[in-house]
Amino acid sequence: MITNLYLTAGEYAVLAGLEADELEKTRFDLREEGRRFSVDRFEGAWSGLVLAEEQVEGGEGVGGLPGFALAEVTGDDRYSGGRLAAASEPERRALVARLG
Repeated sequence: MITNLYLTAGEYAVLAGLEADELEKTRFDLREEGRRFSVDRFEGAWSGLVLAEEQVEGGEGVGGLPGFALAEVTGDDRYSGGRLAAASEPERRALVARLG
């Protein structure tokens, strides 16, 4: 599930003051092999992890893994933002090892 939440400056200030599990990433737009992907490069505890999501319009099927991909994790909730943010060090090692 993809969720976007847009905040006012005041709302952001309130939420920024709360204790939370944090996940740092930078998102890039990539066009490869005639397809469009959102690519997330993670930082902090997840430094080195890169996940790509294909942008598919109109419910079309995904065209299989692109050449740069190592593994399919679409159906694996362990790679969702909330789960990544709360993962322990042993969980991080296991998830990264699965991709290698």
